[in-house]
Amino acid sequence: IPLTMGIVLLTTLVNAVGTYLAVFHFGWGIKWAAWATVLSFLAGDCVALGWLWSHRRDFGLGEGWKVDWNDVIDLGSDGLNLAGRTGILTLSFFIITMFATRLGTTVVAAYQVALQAWLLAAYCMDGLAITATSLGGQLLGKRDYGAHRLLSRRLVNLGLGVGVSFFLFYWLAETWIQGLFTNRPAIIAQLGTTWFWLAASQPINAMAYIYDGILFGGKDFVFLRKRMMEGFLLVFLPLMLWGFLKMES
Repeated sequence: IPLTMGIVLLTTLVNAVGTYLAVFHFGWGIKWAAWATVLSFLAGDCVALGWLWSHRRDFGLGEGWKVDWNDVIDLGSDGLNLAGRTGILTLSFFIITMFATRLGTTVVAAYQVALQAWLLAAYCMDGLAITATSLGGQLLGKRDYGAHRLLSRRLVNLGLGVGVSFFLFYWLAETWIQGLFTNRPAIIAQLGTTWFWLAASQPINAMAYIYDGILFGGKDFVFLRKRMMEGFLLVFLPLMLWGFLKMES
């Protein structure tokens, strides 16, 4: 847990500080803010690769190894299911941004502020999900199901605690958080229409992340792809269209 949480924290800090310096301090614009995001992921990858290299013998990579084509085929199948799951998630962000731009600059600005607040919580929760995937997969590989259940239960409790903490933080510090991003009354008013629901969704998001990580560790990629597609078609699209038509009218 300390390693994964540390990598997520490092990535978030480099991204936040780099974006602030690029946009507000040096005035380099959105291009360099994007580079700050790229560099933040590079920093996290370097830490992760350094740890993997130092523990390479623990994974049987100290010497040469023989390629098992059955493993390659299984990996390809898993990759296709993951591509479907991740593609649907990415498409959701694309669609909601596309519709937000059609509602005016105020709505787009409020959307970006809400998105950054959501991503901050998501990055922290993702650290727990990565732990569920890495350690959970290792325990399942050893057929230590009792330890896996214990790990899952503890991560669920911890994730719920993190989600509730973000809910209270966003709810109680609403004015202060929004003030970090903007001082325009129109944007703040627009944020006020959905901010409570953004805060209240954090415990649910935390549970979704934790169970996503647990399922990743168990290689239930087909299940994840199917549920993501069902959620996209049955929940996301109807709510998104309803919200867009309501605001447009």
